[in-house]
Amino acid sequence: MNRTFVLVPLLIGGCTLLYALIDRITGLWCTRELPLFLRRVDLQLLEELLDPAEEAKLRRQMSARAFRRAQRGRILAAREQIRRIAHNARIFLKWGNEEYKQLAQKNRGDFDDGNHMVLAVIRSAAEVERAALLVLAKVLLWRLTLVHLWTMLPSPSLYDLREAMGGDLLQRYEMLTASAGQLLLASDRELYELVRAAQ
Repeated sequence: MNRTFVLVPLLIGGCTLLYALIDRITGLWCTRELPLFLRRVDLQLLEELLDPAEEAKLRRQMSARAFRRAQRGRILAAREQIRRIAHNARIFLKWGNEEYKQLAQKNRGDFDDGNHMVLAVIRSAAEVERAALLVLAKVLLWRLTLVHLWTMLPSPSLYDLREAMGGDLLQRYEMLTASAGQLLLASDRELYELVRAAQ
């Protein structure tokens, strides 16, 4: 039993260090490769899944059992799109941090508009990633507790996933893509078009 208390933290620490090392090695990429790492997010689908009016219509039209089954599929579809948002936010954050490394020697008072755009991308990407991970944790909790099987309680509402950390996740993601797009457009229009097509 005492070995477990020692081995578990060592295993977690070792896995964390291994992940950090792999991330460090594979994290070396240039801005031109940005479109290769982004995943397409279907914001229209996610908007429909998180729409309370659409959900209320389905609740009225279906039996409780059929709605629970449909809601389970809708939760999984929303989870996939939110995972993609979290992934893209992480990629934009890494890209922003790489761009910021070039500015590290510069005094903040000397920053031009492009430098401030880099900071805006970093700030926005960090907010979106945290919010998306919080939403994914909520979905994981729903899945672990098998909430879709609890017939005595109402099925969870997907609209609850839209609000995270005091803001609308979809609006935050759109702001992130807009600020990243402005930064890309200022430096490389061709790359901007490739990134827009990738997400």
